[in-house]
Amino acid sequence: MENLNNYQELFSKRGGHFEVLGLDLHDTDSKHPFALRRLLPVPNMIKKSLTRRQTSIEELAEKYALNYKSIKQRETHFLDNFLFFRTKKINYIYNQLNSKNGALNAFDIEFSEGEFIAKEVMRSTMLHIKLNKDIPEFTLDREGFLEKVYAFAGFKDIPIDNHSDFSRHFYLLGEDTQAIQAFFTDKITHFFENNPYYHVESNGNDLLIFGRERLASIQEIEALYDFGRRLKAIVS
Repeated sequence: MENLNNYQELFSKRGGHFEVLGLDLHDTDSKHPFALRRLLPVPNMIKKSLTRRQTSIEELAEKYALNYKSIKQRETHFLDNFLFFRTKKINYIYNQLNSKNGALNAFDIEFSEGEFIAKEVMRSTMLHIKLNKDIPEFTLDREGFLEKVYAFAGFKDIPIDNHSDFSRHFYLLGEDTQAIQAFFTDKITHFFENNPYYHVESNGNDLLIFGRERLASIQEIEALYDFGRRLKAIVS
């Protein structure tokens, strides 16, 4: 704990954003800041209705006038048609942040890939956007990030005319090449070029957006939600 504290101070002094996730479910036998942390037994965990991270998400919901639900939800069929989950099993979603009209829904998710000894359980923070129009099905990510995986499945990178920088930095795939190229207008293409990288998928009706395959910090959730809100406005 002392080493972690020293690292946090050094990281922050150099301009980094440092946030510890997971220790909200641990307790100490003393009030010393570097005391040993141990996982709370289930009855005590239930007494603590919200963790520190959940409290911060709740404050974020108030800031942007969103609805917040911390409970686990196993009804996740709205994610079934996304390519990313074609080979993965979704366990549940939780910590949902919903817009008042239900069009934007940010959430933490637990999913698994593989079976038995090769099974890997992962958690991430994602944003689901309901669109008011039909658009082509596509997947967009950083060049080289998932390129080998999708190339193995038979997908090829789709170039966008007059946007060589976009094609150089992003990997775009989908079955209907012409419809996808028509959808990626100058305005939409410039949006992706001038914003942080995210994994973006369309299933034809909705969008799925996420950054890294881990739980996002409060700052990252806020950035993800803002990115999705602005993207929806352009697409709509």
